[in-house]
Amino acid sequence: MAIRMATMPMDEGRKRVIGIMAAVMAAPRLKDWNWDGRAGAPACESIVITAIGAAERILEIIDQRQGRPMSKAAGTY
Repeated sequence: MAIRMATMPMDEGRKRVIGIMAAVMAAPRLKDWNWDGRAGAPACESIVITAIGAAERILEIIDQRQGRPMSKAAGTY
């Protein structure tokens, strides 16, 4: 999975919303994770990156439905 960082700055409030949404989506998959001290394990990072991408896509759909311009300020696409 390629990660492409956009050059546009992102609103801090939007970052918080994406973080909260991603945490909620990742929590069920991480609750049974074997935390054996391997910080930054690839599987754990993959779960978090996938959740962040999903949160960003959800916000884009909300923006579209509300008639706001779509912002691809950061994340995976």
